[in-house]
Amino acid sequence: MSALRAVVLDENMFSGNLPADLGSGIPSLETLICANNNLSGFISATISNASRLGMIDLSINSFTGPIPQSLGNLENLEVLNLQMNNFVSDSALSFLSSLTHCRKLIELRFAKNPLEGFFPASIGNFSDSLQIFEGWTCKLKGSIPREIGNLTGVIRINFSQNNLTGHIPKTIQGMLNLQEFYLESNKIEGIIPDVICNLKKLGALYLSGNQFSGRVPPCLGKVTMIVEYGQDGIVSTSCDVYSFGILMMETFTRIRPGDERFTGDLSIRRWVSDSFPNEIQKVVDANLVQLGDERIDAKIECLLSIIELALSCTLATPDARIGMEDSLSTLEKIRLQFVNRWN
Repeated sequence: MSALRAVVLDENMFSGNLPADLGSGIPSLETLICANNNLSGFISATISNASRLGMIDLSINSFTGPIPQSLGNLENLEVLNLQMNNFVSDSALSFLSSLTHCRKLIELRFAKNPLEGFFPASIGNFSDSLQIFEGWTCKLKGSIPREIGNLTGVIRINFSQNNLTGHIPKTIQGMLNLQEFYLESNKIEGIIPDVICNLKKLGALYLSGNQFSGRVPPCLGKVTMIVEYGQDGIVSTSCDVYSFGILMMETFTRIRPGDERFTGDLSIRRWVSDSFPNEIQKVVDANLVQLGDERIDAKIECLLSIIELALSCTLATPDARIGMEDSLSTLEKIRLQFVNRWN
């Protein structure tokens, strides 16, 4: 099978272990996708024998053991997704240091693994190609290294739901392409540094559930709650209304866009859209539409109008979206109609 270039086995019911000599005898392999199965066991260090690998997705399985440091030998690696497994690491998260040798790496996802380690200063050695850096719910400890500011190409960072402490380093001002920054549910303290105002592309900043104090930098009224970006990392000119639509969905479903259920092509918008209009009660906050409420009809009518507006704000083509002023006036009309009917 020396000519084999791609193995794609995701979203099945495969179980058992991957081969102990994984990577051997398949020198042409470029893509390995086994996500969303019931696979378990260790990942062999021999995976790097498939030296042309550019994409590895082993997410949503039950793999255990260490993340092989030999992955750092894959010079063509662009996407590595290991999230939602049972991988472990040494306290220094050495696998991250090894991956800095992958100079073409664009996406690195290792979320929801019990790693229980400290971020090494070497994370600042990732190349400018790195755009997605996600390690939420990994029991990460210690502070965010100041070297994080070297990640000038990163678009999204998600270190939420960990045990991180210390402060947000002022060096984050170096991440000029940063659009989404998730740090909620940690133990970070101190002030939010004013240099965050230098991040002109920042569109999503989640800091809830920490121990911050002091004043809020003035530029944070102007930061929208979620941002739209393409593969080229350019924020669309219709970002504001898109952000507003996503914010409405998040508000009335009480589900955040970064929720773990949204993988692959499933986003919060698609999830909401698939339920509109006939099954809207399956996605909106259950506290809003409880059976037995004498005003339930008025509430459902109001929610349908709000969700319809949110979907209009987040159409795929920016030119097709409702304008920001029109969306605000529409929302006000929905509010008045609801109040009038309620009274």
